[in-house]
Amino acid sequence: MKSISANNPSTQDAIGDIIAYHDRTKHHPERYANGPGGLDWSNQPDPFRRFTGAPAFRLPLAGPDDTPPAAALFGAASPEISALTTPASEVWSLGAAASGPLFQAGYHYGKYRQSVAAWEEAKLQYQQTALAAFHEVAGILFTRLRYDEARVERNRSVAAYEDAVKIATARYRAGHANYFEVLDVQQQLLPEENALAQTELNQLLIIVRLYQALGGGWNLPDPAK
Repeated sequence: MKSISANNPSTQDAIGDIIAYHDRTKHHPERYANGPGGLDWSNQPDPFRRFTGAPAFRLPLAGPDDTPPAAALFGAASPEISALTTPASEVWSLGAAASGPLFQAGYHYGKYRQSVAAWEEAKLQYQQTALAAFHEVAGILFTRLRYDEARVERNRSVAAYEDAVKIATARYRAGHANYFEVLDVQQQLLPEENALAQTELNQLLIIVRLYQALGGGWNLPDPAK
């Protein structure tokens, strides 16, 4: 092999050309490298990967009025290039099948959020119903307590007026008072007895309301049926 000497004029010229090309095409701190100034259409890189010994197939080109079929957009293999896919056209549908769960994830997450919201709404409605029931029961118990106290006072008042009627009647029989005194005391007794009867009725009604608030009922069957 013939040795290459750096002192050879032809070698020096080649090295000079290489250094000049490098200086002309390299990047500099103050600027980028100079480009070719245009596109080299005659030496374009091959966009397709080719393998030695593998057959090449020409793909059909769509015309200006042609629209791709829906099957080609969603993963079906075209018959012209079915020979490229092995073992079958499932290779082309793999992308669409894999993307299915991705699109369904938002749907399932939305259904989950909807279920959570429905559960929260049901819980709040239950709490509202329970609070209303507790408030009603507490009010009824307080009212029943007031009626019990009122009945004690009415009993005392009625007992006092009954004693007054007995004393007035005894005075009338003894000749120490006229009958108008007896009638006056009896007229004062009658409203107190009516008030006592109304208080006892209210006590019974408030017990019925308490049973109703606690969930009880009194729907009796119709004897005619």
